Amino acid sequence: MEFIDTHCHLNDPKFSHDWRQVVDRAAAAGVGAFVVVGYDLDSSRTAIKLAHEHEAVYAAVGIHPHDARDADAEALRTVADLAADPRVVAVGESGLDFFRDLSPRDVQRRAFADFIKLAADLDKPLIVHSRDADAEVLEVLADTLAEGQRVIRHCFAGGPETVAAYADLGCYIGIAATVTYPKAEDVRAAAAAAPAHLIVLETDCPWLPPQQSRGKRNEPALIPSTADAVAQARGETISQIAARTTANARDLYRLRG
Repeated sequence: MEFIDTHCHLNDPKFSHDWRQVVDRAAAAGVGAFVVVGYDLDSSRTAIKLAHEHEAVYAAVGIHPHDARDADAEALRTVADLAADPRVVAVGESGLDFFRDLSPRDVQRRAFADFIKLAADLDKPLIVHSRDADAEVLEVLADTLAEGQRVIRHCFAGGPETVAAYADLGCYIGIAATVTYPKAEDVRAAAAAAPAHLIVLETDCPWLPPQQSRGKRNEPALIPSTADAVAQARGETISQIAARTTANARDLYRLRG
């Protein structure tokens, strides 16, 4: 079985001393590729650096909604320049975060729309962050997306109705280890309801470890636990989930087989 971690943060300082060992452990668990996602300009540059140092690592470049106030025209030009690197497979993460509201909501909306347009111009998929903001995210996407634009709603946290709304826009659905949490009935129901051709797996590490590792640093080697929970929710085998989500991730990010 092969897995792809479609959203991880090996560029986080928690991995600065051992990221290569983390990748090796994940490879031993069947993880064949990793998309390291930037959340500001510095972390985006680090993601690219890691991608050039390991053939299984790819990068995404963007500015998190927490820092949307910094996503001015100059920053967008810098992201576009970084995205020209051949190891960059996506733009993001971007989106809306109304849980922490670290940037004003109108500023977040403006930056999000700008990143949607930038990703379309660059013909790269957009990685979308949403927390307590799915209704608004869906509205901005519906108003701004270009025809056929590739989008992933990462770390999906809603229920079946919300997953259907994203699927109607053609968005991929990133399932993280929250699907293993005892109280996450909505996420399991969404994983069961999501169209098979749109499901991908992620860790969002170093955060959100699976239930059996709560309290510890998350890392890509643990992604089979997420796959197993998705398989149980859908009444499928873990091998079926591995094959389908890996194929979906390669389609989404246009990764080599």
